[in-house]
Amino acid sequence: MVEFTVAELHRMGMVAGLGWYNDALCRFPLGARKKLDPALWNKVEMPSGVRVSFRTRCDALILDVSYVGDLSFDRFCRNANGFDIYQDGKLMQTIMSPTGLGDVVLMAELDGTREHDYTIYLPFHVRIQLNLLVLESKHWNKEPEIHPISREFKKPGHLVFYGSSITHGSHAQRPGITYPAIIARQLNMDFLNLGFGGTGKGESEVAGLLASIDHPVMYILDWGINIWGDDEKDFIYTRYQGMVDRLKSSHPTVPILLINLQTGGPLGQEGDHMRANIEEIRQEIKQVFDREVEKGNKNIFYTDAMDIINPGNINELTTDRIHPNQAGFMQYANHLSPVISKILNLEP
Repeated sequence: MVEFTVAELHRMGMVAGLGWYNDALCRFPLGARKKLDPALWNKVEMPSGVRVSFRTRCDALILDVSYVGDLSFDRFCRNANGFDIYQDGKLMQTIMSPTGLGDVVLMAELDGTREHDYTIYLPFHVRIQLNLLVLESKHWNKEPEIHPISREFKKPGHLVFYGSSITHGSHAQRPGITYPAIIARQLNMDFLNLGFGGTGKGESEVAGLLASIDHPVMYILDWGINIWGDDEKDFIYTRYQGMVDRLKSSHPTVPILLINLQTGGPLGQEGDHMRANIEEIRQEIKQVFDREVEKGNKNIFYTDAMDIINPGNINELTTDRIHPNQAGFMQYANHLSPVISKILNLEP
């Protein structure tokens, strides 16, 4: 039996999905907490997109986990506290606590007949502390050894996704099928998921954090829906262009993909009002793109989420006329992967 703390795994290069490493698995640096809205920070502490990847030969994997705070089980997020275990790029199983409360020990039996690459996707919609990763060999007289995974990414650097609940993965059935995770597997790329459900509002402090990321290979911006309310929708006129300008200034050669919003929402008068405000936000996102093109920016790109989810398929591909279901997340990935691949000139 061998044991590893998160810090030890990080030193061996086996923790991915954190632009700023910390043992707490927060997706922004701990020092940013005092600058950000508490509601946003609550989502920052949820490790969506964070993975532990390694190569080993062993018979069992054990996770010593502490769930921090209460988990409110959403009927659309039943596996929000689960860990997806991928073996050689394929889902092997999801292990999870039945309650998502307190200290738990989770175990998965593995194929100990030979070495495999393993990637563990951490829970995406709950705060956790990963205390220990334990590997056991039951059928051969040797302690497991752990190594970096054998495959290499197609390009070095991170695909950096910034957005709201759809990017975060809200209503996904498990952590490995958020659309950034699917895209990263399809393209064999590293990624950072900086989607924050309900709080992806493009504040200048957030733009500064995105711009400070080391080694971005591409920024994918999928935000605006969280400021649709009458008291916030005008933020789009300063924050969207401001974020693009900040990213250009810090990383002038890194491409930026703008994803315009789908116009879902409930039926009836409330939904009509929401869609009217979203349409105003959509127009400004498109105008930001058009202005950048007019200025000669060769690293700005655009796609429209209405080509992904729209009135013709919204009931089939969402849980609530906003958030994708499993088929909807796959629809997002299948639309965006070719776009990203073409921009980055990735070989098939």
